[in-house]
Amino acid sequence: MTPDEKIAELHGIRTPQHFRYVPGIPRLGIPPLGITNGPAGAGPGHQFPQLRAKALPAPISVAASWDLDVAHRYGALAAQESRDLGSDLLESPDVNVIRTPQGGRSFESFSEDPYLDARMAVVSIEGIQNQHVLANVKHFIANNQETHSMNIDEQVSE
Repeated sequence: MTPDEKIAELHGIRTPQHFRYVPGIPRLGIPPLGITNGPAGAGPGHQFPQLRAKALPAPISVAASWDLDVAHRYGALAAQESRDLGSDLLESPDVNVIRTPQGGRSFESFSEDPYLDARMAVVSIEGIQNQHVLANVKHFIANNQETHSMNIDEQVSE
């Protein structure tokens, strides 16, 4: 791979025609990778204009059910929608444990309880992968607020 190809594969591209898109490299047999944002269903993806998808309940409401089957079906449905939109990867689930209720992304995570969060995430990932879509776990740690979200300097001890 050339240096430019390596950079494109690591970062993807963002143009007026593409967003959340990693170009393929045909000469190496590497297919393109379309990405759809989650985790509250199939959100913005790599296509313009944005194609329609179902509005799903917020993942925090799924976790409130304590029903692992519901979380599995939720992941499968979001993945099916992503695949129908032409994507190969769904940016979901969000596993950041909720620390403050007013956090900007609290609705898209599962819970403030680490055990419940983990259980819901695992079955959601299984549901996504059962649809032959890649699951991309989001916001693993230290993403509990949205103020100046592009310029956050989190200090996390070892």
